[in-house]
Amino acid sequence: MKTSWSFVLAFAALLISVCLLLSAGAHEIGFAHFVRSLLGFGDNFTAQEELIVWRLRWPRILLSLTVGAALATAGVCQQAIFKNPLAEPFILGISGGAALGAAIAIIAGYPNLIAFMAFVGGISTVAIVKGLDAKFAVTGSITHLLLAGVAISSLASACLSALMSLYSQQMQLIFFWIMGSVAMPPDNYPFICGFIVLCIIITCGYARELDLISIGDEQAFFLGVEVKKVRNVILFLSAVITSLAVSMSGSIGFIGLVAPHLLRNWTGASHVTLLPLSAVWGGIMLLWADGLIRLAPWFSALPVGVVTALFGAPFFLYILWARGRM
Repeated sequence: MKTSWSFVLAFAALLISVCLLLSAGAHEIGFAHFVRSLLGFGDNFTAQEELIVWRLRWPRILLSLTVGAALATAGVCQQAIFKNPLAEPFILGISGGAALGAAIAIIAGYPNLIAFMAFVGGISTVAIVKGLDAKFAVTGSITHLLLAGVAISSLASACLSALMSLYSQQMQLIFFWIMGSVAMPPDNYPFICGFIVLCIIITCGYARELDLISIGDEQAFFLGVEVKKVRNVILFLSAVITSLAVSMSGSIGFIGLVAPHLLRNWTGASHVTLLPLSAVWGGIMLLWADGLIRLAPWFSALPVGVVTALFGAPFFLYILWARGRM
């Protein structure tokens, strides 16, 4: 599909999805009435509808879009940096570190600090992994970074399990945070969402360099790319994006795997189109995963991370099967 049509289709799907999910819910507003009221064509929102649309549903939808876009963008970056199609946003232990930070805040009795501690935990984990890589790794090897991430992630998970065993009375709260939710955005979510969008835009500016690094470090170097510097910048940006997203929503899997692979089959592997389109479709995927929880009674008791896993895992296997037949 031509690139221009890919963007038109993505933004049309985004607009329709947002309007549908803002108008639908326990209090049915009606799609036609919602659009007319939004555009000022005769109808007006009632005071109750204003409250439902802008105070209750919009924060949840904005958070879903931003977190989904963040995870998909980080997924594209990790797969390009590690040259591994199975790399995902949590590969450097960000999820484990964030969960450990959130658990400490819950156990200490500071619910207002859960998002902050989750961000600190996620970004600290990446800093430790990078420090270990800088001290012990073979120069230019990305494998040591990957292995250090796996080791630190396992250590963080072990510490989390120990805390949950020692403080069993808070286990349910920690468990639901780990499973992910966009139902209760933190108070400062507009600022965090804006900062994530800024980081995504900056990341998209490195699309050409990621294309060349994906081909090979040596080829990229001879074509003028400072490979080590670009790799560190991209790792830092993807770590910040993922940590901020996880701090607001908990751990939500498969968005960072499914969105990039789906888009590669559709638009090709160029990061110029892959990065922004993955961000848009990642946001739409998480938006509808949360929409199922709001609209379908049989999904209402599930955390959104479980819904993304239920649909994401089979879909990811189908993508792998389809690519294997090509």
